[in-house]
Amino acid sequence: MERYAVAIVVGIAAGFLDRLIMLRSDYRFYPTYPHGYLTHLALGFIAAGLGAVAIPAIAKPDYVAVTFLALAAQQFREIRNMERETLSKLEESKLIPRGPDYIEGIARVFEARNYLVILTAMASSAVAYWWRWEYAIIAAFLCIVFSTKLMGGSYIGEIAQVEKGEISFDASILKVNDVIIMNVG
Repeated sequence: MERYAVAIVVGIAAGFLDRLIMLRSDYRFYPTYPHGYLTHLALGFIAAGLGAVAIPAIAKPDYVAVTFLALAAQQFREIRNMERETLSKLEESKLIPRGPDYIEGIARVFEARNYLVILTAMASSAVAYWWRWEYAIIAAFLCIVFSTKLMGGSYIGEIAQVEKGEISFDASILKVNDVIIMNVG
């Protein structure tokens, strides 16, 4: 019994830590409100729980518990749809709309983060169950590094040559290296 409990606790802790690290408010300012953070962390905890329980359930064998993973995948797809709808409603109040592709990208990333949490929790739980919990900490660390690499995205410097430009004004016209950007008048 202790072996199951250790595996589940280690898996939940690793998965939740992974979600906490992946939680960020970036240039999109999303999530911005405490309830947004709470939603992301609560779903991360649920995903971590599902991933952590899977390995001990298979080892027991209690295959009914494993079916919850398939159910979770369906629920995370529904949450993605909910996220898409919420962002679309917020889009209506924006001065400059970001577009459906942008919204779909955010919703996809939201869903993918939950799957990465499940993977981290499952891997950590497996290592804790079949070997030792100390090794599970190493596995969790590696999974968290892997998750942050996957969720890192690209930088503008990877796809374009970036050079420092000189900003100047010609009356009310903003220029960068003598290229007209906009009329600030």
